[in-house]
Amino acid sequence: MPATLQVNPEDRADTALTVKDMRKKGQPWIIAVVALTILVLSAFLLFFVVREFKRSGDTKDVGSLTEDDWPEPNHGSLLARFKKAAVVADNGLCAEVGRNILLRGGNAVDAAIATLTCVGGINSHSCGIGGGFIMTLYDKATKKCHSLDARETAPLATNENSYKDDPKAAFTGYKSIAVPGEVHGMWTAFKLYGSGRVAFQDLIMPTVHLLNAGYPVTPLMAKSLQRLRAEILESPSLRAQFVNPSTGDVYLEGEVMKNPKLADTLKKLSTSGDPVKLFYKGEMADQIAAEISSNGGFLTKEDLENYKTVVSQKPLINDHFDDELVMCGPPPSSSFAVTQLLVSLMKRYYGTGSDANLIYSSDQFHHRFIEAQKFSFAKRTLLADPAFVKEAEELVANMTKKEYTNEIFKKITDHALADEEYGGHLAQPNDQGTTHVSVIDADGNAVSLTSSINNIFGSRQRSASLGIIYNDQMDDFSLPGVKNFFGFEPSPANFIRPGKRPMSSMSPMIIYNRHTGDVKMAIGAAGGSKIISAVAQTIVQTLFFNQTLKEAVDTPRLHNQFTPIHTLYEAGVPEPMLEALRARGQNLTLWKTVFSTVQAILRDTDGSLVANSDHRRPVHITSNVTKMNVDKSLDQLIAENKKKNKAGRGARKFNRRPKKQPGEGQAKFTNKQKPNRGGFANVTPRTDNRFVKVNIGNLSYTVKTELFAPYKPSKVNVHFDETGRSLHTADVVLHHRDAKRMVNDFRGIALDGRELKMLIVDDRAPVRVAPSIQQTLSALKKQVQQIAKRSPGAVVKKRGKKNVQKQKKKPDSEKKQQKSKDELDRELEEYMRKHKHPAITI
Repeated sequence: MPATLQVNPEDRADTALTVKDMRKKGQPWIIAVVALTILVLSAFLLFFVVREFKRSGDTKDVGSLTEDDWPEPNHGSLLARFKKAAVVADNGLCAEVGRNILLRGGNAVDAAIATLTCVGGINSHSCGIGGGFIMTLYDKATKKCHSLDARETAPLATNENSYKDDPKAAFTGYKSIAVPGEVHGMWTAFKLYGSGRVAFQDLIMPTVHLLNAGYPVTPLMAKSLQRLRAEILESPSLRAQFVNPSTGDVYLEGEVMKNPKLADTLKKLSTSGDPVKLFYKGEMADQIAAEISSNGGFLTKEDLENYKTVVSQKPLINDHFDDELVMCGPPPSSSFAVTQLLVSLMKRYYGTGSDANLIYSSDQFHHRFIEAQKFSFAKRTLLADPAFVKEAEELVANMTKKEYTNEIFKKITDHALADEEYGGHLAQPNDQGTTHVSVIDADGNAVSLTSSINNIFGSRQRSASLGIIYNDQMDDFSLPGVKNFFGFEPSPANFIRPGKRPMSSMSPMIIYNRHTGDVKMAIGAAGGSKIISAVAQTIVQTLFFNQTLKEAVDTPRLHNQFTPIHTLYEAGVPEPMLEALRARGQNLTLWKTVFSTVQAILRDTDGSLVANSDHRRPVHITSNVTKMNVDKSLDQLIAENKKKNKAGRGARKFNRRPKKQPGEGQAKFTNKQKPNRGGFANVTPRTDNRFVKVNIGNLSYTVKTELFAPYKPSKVNVHFDETGRSLHTADVVLHHRDAKRMVNDFRGIALDGRELKMLIVDDRAPVRVAPSIQQTLSALKKQVQQIAKRSPGAVVKKRGKKNVQKQKKKPDSEKKQQKSKDELDRELEEYMRKHKHPAITI
């Protein structure tokens, strides 16, 4: 019997199931799915809660660290407060040059050009007209920023393989020289943005005078000379400038150096009428091209003729990092995009008015700053001249946006990440020697300018005919196949192309208030890649934590540029802080040489300007020359003199004037000593209270009459030529005892590098003493009456002459026709105008 399939009626497909039966059958699966969903959601929730907890809350303080555990503010960091305008640079003499331009009616651009020229002359090891600069400027009237890129460019004969056989040739020698842009940039800035009230010649000539007269060697210059001493002694062109002929060795700190070759070059440029034509197309262009090409360099006259300054009226803007403030700066080749990103990331953690104690006690603050640096510097490896790398232009535009900042912010945790998580794996060369100038003028305009010849003494080549130190900016390009010291591959974005500008760490920045238009800060720095971290740290500590500018500049710094991945720190960071950072995964290395040096101006809450010059590049000079044992600025001397005399008579204990003897005092006029026509009397004083004249020579062009105020002069004349430039001489009329005191006080003193020469002129001979007002008016009244009453043939005695005999009466044929009343009135008015007498009613 065949087998048959027996079907249970309950298993039929059409068997009806009740709702209750279905729930019993599926309940275990439903429970499992729900439980799994709850578990996954809980895990995600826990993850984000922990992440936000780590992100938002500061960890416990490092032990009991306070501000007292950190180094005291450095006394070498110069801080000053001004009402309307300020100039700050890493050389005091040059800052005064810029200040004088402002006093003469120049604007911030004029002052910056003058200051930069001076720094390039005195600190020729770090900048000068053989290099280039990047400038950010702010126009208060329009509330707009502009930027100029006058960086060096690659010669037409170069490409990425030019140094394949000899990579070191990009670092030193004539092949390392790129097309200099400084002269072109200064002239372009002057023509486009200068005030028009000061001639270009007047911006350059103060430096010419300084280089011809001599200037004290700065500490930084002396250190740089010692560093390259052997090379300088072997180079005829460097030796001619940097070896002291009296010692046969490189100049020491404080010794007086002159630079007549460079002075002559600057003078020709300033008086040419068109310095760009002379330097890039004319006689100087021929000299430069011939000198470089004859020594195997790539640069030609065609390169000079083709050079152009890049002017941008729409620089990079970050208007999202703060409700009131806006950051502006130049596009690449500058690194402003990197610096502003670093500032924006820190602002996400710390708002305005944050507790300044965190800077000293919180390792999390410093950890976050280090991590923000790593992410920011990783993006820098992709940047390049946007004229050649379009992707770089798009990247920097994104880097200034809020959304981009937020994306990076989400990646930062409270522990160091794996290297590959920062988004970069390439290296760019580390630029070095630079200088920075910041200026804010009385109209609210501002300039932030950074200049460089790259490494110390640039290419190590000096023009024997022009005195110019040539740059070595070809070393700022990346070279194919040449890894950096830490094994990172070079960045293709920064490979050499003819006419291309290499990437730089320069970050000249201006921060302004979007509502009022007032500049809040003009800031920048010198010092290669550490510029970025130094500028950002100063901004963060002043604007977010309300520290003073000096506190922010003086704080020891931590720097991480991603390649290498370890963090450099300055001496002074407390060991407990370093240990806490190591526990967060940071690799730390002590940096023993100078970090970047910040030059900044900050507008305080009361509207005044606070300027600070970084102590890491000292500007005070203690000379080793016997005749110049002290070097002080004019402002210092004036301040000291005011302080001495501030307390009045009771404070003159150690400088007391002799008591007046009977008969002493102001000289009185005798019958034989009546005032002459000029309102003065010729007297021979018998006391120490007589007036004398002091002739002063070798006077600094920055002199102010206020300098002599403590000696109570009756008259001060500082001599200028028809163009307004100082002739370096002056006359001071004052009491004899004050003259002796002044000569004694200034003996051996150098004002801005010039030792004053003073001579009391024939102090026993008759001198002109100013009479009283009554005597002046009396003499004047007689003159007026004499003019009004004169008749035909009458002769008025000549001014200042005595015993003039009356002329013989002329024949009637020679008599002058009698003048009318109107003619006499006009003659009287002309006399009054010529002699500048006050109006008198007779």
